[in-house]
Formats: sequence, C-alpha cells, structure tokens
Amino acid sequence: MSAEQAAAVAKTLGGEGENVQVLDSEALSGSLESAKGLIDQMEIKPEKCAEYVSQQGTQDLEGINMAVAIEVNATGESNSYSVAGYEDASKLDTVKKMIDAKDLQGCDEFAMSVAGQEVSASAQILEADSDADSTIATHTAVVMNGTEVPGGSYQIQGVVGENVVSVSQTITAEQSGSSQMRV
Repeated sequence: MSAEQAAAVAKTLGGEGENVQVLDSEALSGSLESAKGLIDQMEIKPEKCAEYVSQQGTQDLEGINMAVAIEVNATGESNSYSVAGYEDASKLDTVKKMIDAKDLQGCDEFAMSVAGQEVSASAQILEADSDADSTIATHTAVVMNGTEVPGGSYQIQGVVGENVVSVSQTITAEQSGSSQMRV
C-alpha cells in the first residue's frame, strides 16, 4: 500500500467528523523524535518492558507507508485507526511474529514513572476473530497515581498481505458500561 493509499484508508476508517485528524507518514515521522524522547524520560519496570513499550510507541517508519486517523469525542473517548503498508519485509515479519505469538513478552504487567506521575498497567490478550491473515486483540487497564483509570484501552490488529490495520479505542468512565469496539 502506498502512503497515499494508507492515508485514504485511514481517513475512510476515521470518518468525516470534525473531531477526526488524519496524520500521514510525513507527519508521523515528524513526531517520532518527540515520542522517543518522552519514552527515554520514563523509568519502566521491569526493565525488560522498556524495549516492548518503546516498540509499541515509537516505530521506525523507514520502509513503512503509514497513516493514522484519530477521533476524540467530547466525553474523552478516543478511537484511532492505523493503516500501514510495509515495503520492508523484515519489519513486517517482526510484526507478524508478534501477532502470531500472541505473547506480551512478559510485560502483561509493568509500571512507568515520568515527571512525578506513577502509572501501572496490566494487559491481557483477548479472543478475536477476523478475516485478516493474523489477528491479535488486547485490553490494557491503567492505574495512575494509585487511581484506576475507568474503562481502559482496547486494540485489535490484523495483518492482511503486506499491510497492517490497527484499531484502538480508549474508554472513559462514561463509556465503561458499554465496551464494544466500533470498527
């Protein structure tokens, strides 16, 4: 999938709402350094999870045509739709292995500290079925400074050929009673 195709698919998934922002490969590459800097400032325990967190949060986009549509509702609920076309087969193989293994690499529970904020997270793999070649779904619950953040975050990711589509939904307290992901 080309960069233009990835952006078009992300825009279609995100919809035409006024609260939707689409970021293409160029815009995402520009924000990559600041995201890496933020992760570098974090103290992550257990230490082995630092690599896992950085892989999830700051992907090297060389050889990847990617776009993301982000929608934030007035209630604070957010949905993101990520579409990536892989020109770099080794990076695609890494993603496929992670999805097929359905393994959180021992990081189903970890803690982070940054700028005085203490965050702990627990993740679990959910049952998921799709028409994709490979699929994984996860739910992450977060506790910030000792207080549970209601709802949590849900993500489903699928590989179709040389493309990866990921849909994430963050639920707020107002939505926590109905946690169905809209796709």
